[in-house]
Amino acid sequence: MQLGLRNRLRLISLLPILILFILASYYVYNAYNSYRGAQQLQVRLEGNKQLNDLINNLSRERGMTVMYMGNASAATLKSLHAQRAIVDQKVAGYQKHLAELAHTNTEEASKADSLSQLIANLQKEIVKSRPMVDDGTADFNKIFTDLYGKSEEKLINELASLATLHFDEEVNSLSSSYLSLVRANEYSSIERDYITYVLSRATPLAEEELNQWISLIA
Repeated sequence: MQLGLRNRLRLISLLPILILFILASYYVYNAYNSYRGAQQLQVRLEGNKQLNDLINNLSRERGMTVMYMGNASAATLKSLHAQRAIVDQKVAGYQKHLAELAHTNTEEASKADSLSQLIANLQKEIVKSRPMVDDGTADFNKIFTDLYGKSEEKLINELASLATLHFDEEVNSLSSSYLSLVRANEYSSIERDYITYVLSRATPLAEEELNQWISLIA
């Protein structure tokens, strides 16, 4: 069946409109995906910022804790109590962020509940250890390595998981560099806090302690 002249002209006139519609739909789709990606990136950046802040303050609490364990002065204990209050405040703030995130329709919502439970468990263990530190009955290795060391390692691993953006090549590269700096900072903090304990104790290093220091440097 052949098309009449009028129908052929109508089809030819509609072709540019159809092409424009397809192009417009393509650009709208890409713009929408970019908008959603930007929203997802913003959510993750905010979460990473709060989690990194928590890690840094927990590291400060560890440093003050081992300083007090090495030399139980009233001034150090006062500063330690102030830092503990900051850590508790950071935990509460981040838990609030996770609770809000859990009710959003984002990829991070599925991770919010498990991460919230992880942080709650870590905080519970740390709060339980604080009275033993204050009364001088805490064991250094259990506090330094088993409690604070492993707690911070778990949080950094979660930070690494949240920072896997898959947004674009540049952001992924920056994310990788950022995580390298976070881990380098943590390794430096571990060595700093160990030496803080030794210096505040004001006694010679035993051979085992010297070996541990060397392993921390490595």
